[in-house]
Amino acid sequence: MKRNLLFLLMLLGVHCAWGHDVEVDGIFYNLNQADKTASVTFQGPRFTYNEDEYVDDVVIPQSLTVEGVTYAVTSVGERCFSRCKSLNSVVLPNSVTSVGEYCFAGCDSLLSVTLPNALTALAPYSFANCPQLASITLPESVTSLGDYCFAMCSSLPSVAIPNAVTSLGDHCFYGCSSLTSVTLPNAITSLPMNCFNQCTALPSITLPASVTSLGFECFAACSSLTSFTIPSTVSELGANCFVACKGLTSIAIPASITTLPYGCFASCTGLTAVSLPNTLTAIGESCFSNCNRLPAITLPQSVTQLGADCFRQCESLTAITIPSSITSLNRECFANCMQLSSVSLPETMTSLGWGCFLFCPNLRYITVPKSVTSIDSRCFYKCTNLLSIFMMPDTPPTTGQQVFTKSDLKTVYVVDENAKALYQAAAPWNEYDIMVTPTGIDNAQLNAPRIADCYDLNGKKVKGTQRGPVIVRYHDGTTRKVVLQ
Repeated sequence: MKRNLLFLLMLLGVHCAWGHDVEVDGIFYNLNQADKTASVTFQGPRFTYNEDEYVDDVVIPQSLTVEGVTYAVTSVGERCFSRCKSLNSVVLPNSVTSVGEYCFAGCDSLLSVTLPNALTALAPYSFANCPQLASITLPESVTSLGDYCFAMCSSLPSVAIPNAVTSLGDHCFYGCSSLTSVTLPNAITSLPMNCFNQCTALPSITLPASVTSLGFECFAACSSLTSFTIPSTVSELGANCFVACKGLTSIAIPASITTLPYGCFASCTGLTAVSLPNTLTAIGESCFSNCNRLPAITLPQSVTQLGADCFRQCESLTAITIPSSITSLNRECFANCMQLSSVSLPETMTSLGWGCFLFCPNLRYITVPKSVTSIDSRCFYKCTNLLSIFMMPDTPPTTGQQVFTKSDLKTVYVVDENAKALYQAAAPWNEYDIMVTPTGIDNAQLNAPRIADCYDLNGKKVKGTQRGPVIVRYHDGTTRKVVLQ
């Protein structure tokens, strides 16, 4: 009997913990007898039991009197108005100093909320998924905005964040697709992960000089962002920080940044100009992949590493010079660069990674430095216009599978007769014509300008121009032995 009574008391205790103490004028409260304060709450044992207990316009009083005792309303409890789908507006009194998590989350019809002047923080998910919320005024007393605070408030056009705010939560304005204006205070030192992710209408934003870092996918898919200035105080960018910012046309990386992380500017399809500082040491995996309008980029000598897929599918990139600080190219580093026709590799290069230049159909020739000892599988796969390759190593580098498969490679040029014999004895080199590079070659040119006549190496005039090592006479009367592509 005692055991059953104890069990019944436990059930009643759970019920009371989830319930409300009193209802006054259609508003539900929990009362604190000790300090005579009241917290606004929801009706019933759980917030999901009565999702529309608050409708239309609600005004919360500063105090209420119950059985002759007056209670000051000082807080709004967790999930208090959550999922009240017919709630239009709420006015909170200045006596309220705290608002609980998910307080207004999922209020489909909520248009406005008047917040009290004494409020110091907005809890996580406070206004998450309020698709009709069109305006919000944050009191100057607020010092922080919690995780997902305004996430998916798709009608919110602008936010002025008070000067006292020192921190923004993760996903704070995620999916605010109507947001066009944000004012950030000088006290903020970082923008966290997904802070403005998918704010698709945001055209620009000014970061205060106090900001030192931008988090993971901070401005991801901000497709209307056309310009962005990274302050010199910023030393860290998160992975995918600007991924899919399709309207971004140019970016200058300040000297304070030494590493560009994974996918930082991936799929920025409008990007046409990038400025990299001499302090930059690494460009991460997929950093500029699918930046298909980027025509050129200058890699500083400070860069020692290019990540896999770094410039993959940069379809407008026409030329690239790899600095001597880089000794290897990673997997598919320049794969699918459809317009890439000129590649300059440094004498420090030792290896070319898997599919490094895969499907670069405009690459007609390339010189592989003497220092290269390995070329991985499919390095030049589907380079359909690659006719010749100049191999400076005395001995054939080790190779993976299908290095030149589906390319149009005809001739491999080597340094001397000894090298020729070695290449002729090694696969896959022995599948192609092995020729010793003619002496006296001045340079390798793509479509040398103003050619008057073209001769083979025996001095016989050829009709038009031909690819490979030839003697050309220019219109100014000079002649040169060159390699034409």
